[in-house]
Amino acid sequence: MLIFTETNCQIHPLSNVRSVSVVDHDGMGSLTSMSRNSFATSNKHGILVYSYSGRKLSSIQCNGLKSDKIDDRYMSLSGNLLALVDTSDQKVRLSLL
Repeated sequence: MLIFTETNCQIHPLSNVRSVSVVDHDGMGSLTSMSRNSFATSNKHGILVYSYSGRKLSSIQCNGLKSDKIDDRYMSLSGNLLALVDTSDQKVRLSLL
């Protein structure tokens, strides 16, 4: 279970909701995408991918990308792959995590 506040994200495993990992972040993004082993969230600095234990797996920044304006039509997370659609040319950019 993920709980976002203005300053952090709390990660609660469903097997033990009293156990919590906390990830600090700078402002809430427009999208959080979840996969089986990780989740990605966007904010004004880029797209951040974390494991459910709270470890940062990747930080993605693209020139011209307005990551705080991304919605679910333009980003998808699956396993160890993040796909982004570049709206300027409609090409899909893939990033291995």
